[in-house]
Amino acid sequence: TNVCSRASTTTPSSSCTPSSLSTTRRNNGRRIYERNQNRLSLRRPRGQKRCFFSRDAKSAATTPTGSEDEVERTIDADSIAVRVFHEKKNDENNDSIHVKEGTVCALGTRGRFHIKYSKNKYKEHVDFTDSSFKTLLGGFNEEEETLTNGQQYYSYESELSGTIRKNHLDGCEKNVLNTFVARTGQWATENGVNKMLRGKVVGVCETSAADAVARYSMKPPPLTWTKKKEKKKKEKRKNDDDDVNEDVMILPPNMPKGKTRTAVVALAFAIKPKIAMRAFVNLDTFTVWRAELITPEGVELWRFSSGEGEGEVAHREHAAGHVTVYTTTEERCARSSDDDDDSFEAPYYGTLKSETQTTTSKTTSIDVMRCEGGHFLAETSRGYFFIDFSSHVSGIDKTAAALSANEDLKICGYTSSLGVGGAPIRGNIRIGDFDAFGSTQKNVAFWEQSLDAAARLPGTLMSPPAGSLGLDAIRDTIIRLNVPKRVPGSRKNPKVTLDAFASEEDLLAASSSKNSDDDFVLPWSKLTFIDGAPYVECFLNPDDSMVKTVNSKSGLYKLSLAVGGVGVILSNRVATELDLIEQKQGLSPGGILSGAGEDTGRLARVSNETFTIRADSFRIGRFGFEHETVRALTHLDGDPPDLGLSCHADGIVCADLFRGCCLYIDAKNERMAVTSAIQ
Repeated sequence: TNVCSRASTTTPSSSCTPSSLSTTRRNNGRRIYERNQNRLSLRRPRGQKRCFFSRDAKSAATTPTGSEDEVERTIDADSIAVRVFHEKKNDENNDSIHVKEGTVCALGTRGRFHIKYSKNKYKEHVDFTDSSFKTLLGGFNEEEETLTNGQQYYSYESELSGTIRKNHLDGCEKNVLNTFVARTGQWATENGVNKMLRGKVVGVCETSAADAVARYSMKPPPLTWTKKKEKKKKEKRKNDDDDVNEDVMILPPNMPKGKTRTAVVALAFAIKPKIAMRAFVNLDTFTVWRAELITPEGVELWRFSSGEGEGEVAHREHAAGHVTVYTTTEERCARSSDDDDDSFEAPYYGTLKSETQTTTSKTTSIDVMRCEGGHFLAETSRGYFFIDFSSHVSGIDKTAAALSANEDLKICGYTSSLGVGGAPIRGNIRIGDFDAFGSTQKNVAFWEQSLDAAARLPGTLMSPPAGSLGLDAIRDTIIRLNVPKRVPGSRKNPKVTLDAFASEEDLLAASSSKNSDDDFVLPWSKLTFIDGAPYVECFLNPDDSMVKTVNSKSGLYKLSLAVGGVGVILSNRVATELDLIEQKQGLSPGGILSGAGEDTGRLARVSNETFTIRADSFRIGRFGFEHETVRALTHLDGDPPDLGLSCHADGIVCADLFRGCCLYIDAKNERMAVTSAIQ
């Protein structure tokens, strides 16, 4: 389950750890030679374009090219699943509720987890020893989701602030696969592979566990890692994190030793899968000792102990490099009638208002500064913050966090994420109150990072940016961001304002007073949350025809106002399907892309082309944008992992798209709207 990973998957912006590949003394030199040759073969020849590693359900189920293994006909995914099910000694009564309890090390702190599960459903809560963290909740119920949404499954999980949201599409796939395979074993049933999933044996290795990893692992080995560099990095982090709770340095469980027959089973959803997982099953004991979840951001690696000793250990290495460790200390089975809480549904959705907000003003208006690249800066009680809203976590600059005025932001842990160019960013998690938009929000999570050089700042800004605003900062208000265009012939920049309203009635009253239409109605569009990031349905028409709705391609686009200098980022898949690269005139932008970093702002040179499309060929809901051109960017060599883009998404809508527009965001009701700017 992703209960303890939400802080990393939705940060405002992977480190390569040493491979677990081990060798025996016999033929050690030969194996090292072969491994080095394989690494060299992965290097890109000079002049060849970079191609990002394919991480999808199809690639996970593909047998490696050149494999000489022949899978026995009697060894299939269903027969393996039946043996795994019986080895775990599961109760075949579907009315039973299984319960696991134990300790968890995550986000730089420790706690206890309690997970209960039955047929195709589970519910988990995690309580941390640090009271600054809210109890994290997560769950899934296949029966309820099927009845209400057909086969469009969703899971649910809480943010660090306590807000519970539904997780859709591939976000749900990640949660279910992680839980069913790595935590509860629900992928294996008495009749074979769980009917919710489809399984395929990728291959069988007859020699050793190390050979199975070398042949079938989807996690590429590090090419530049050295012990000396890793030692310096750990020493530096230790000096920087004196106030952080004791670092969790738990080594992963060892691989099976000696001769081990291993079957690699690829698992994915049975209906339109986008995410897949590989399970390494020991055919001698029929236990899973390794699993790999293949995601667009990278490969999440699970390693398991045999259950001997103090308890069963599940060691999870996230795609960004940080680690979560679950140690099961108690496992039991109970009937539904014996369970105090037999519900697998979320206790609530949204935020409990009484616990998060102290004062509320009906309407609050603040001026907004605009950077040269299109970013927006709003003034708050802690300084100027970038307007982001692409995640629930707010960011805060290291320098601003260290000021005496901000000592109330307590360091509670740490996490990591992918930054510009795919470089890992590691930062402390701080939790504290936040005064903004006429209200005081409690328990707002801030992710510490370096924001210097993250944007081209306006010359009138007296102090550097202090952070970036996440959805938690506006969870109880409706935001209106008005971005009028410059008046032709005027030298003054138009005044950009950000208004916060306590209710929709206040918003409609204020909007009606500025519009001649008495029946002013906002064209709301639903926000779909995937791994905590908001997505909205947009329509793109690539041609120049007069009828813009005939050939429009609808798709989900991630909302990310923290990206400036471009209106839309199209995924490589969409650009290829619509043949936009060949049809449109490409521009060579040059320069660099900038973003937040761990120590200093990250810089990455722009090497891909950009192209322009017709302005009125892109719309959100019923609103079509009226710019002369909408500057769109795509990555010719594939979408880089640091985009954090869902497999179902067609692209990202960025800050520059909303020139001359008025943007409304209602995070509480998970919706947004776009209208013409208020002059």
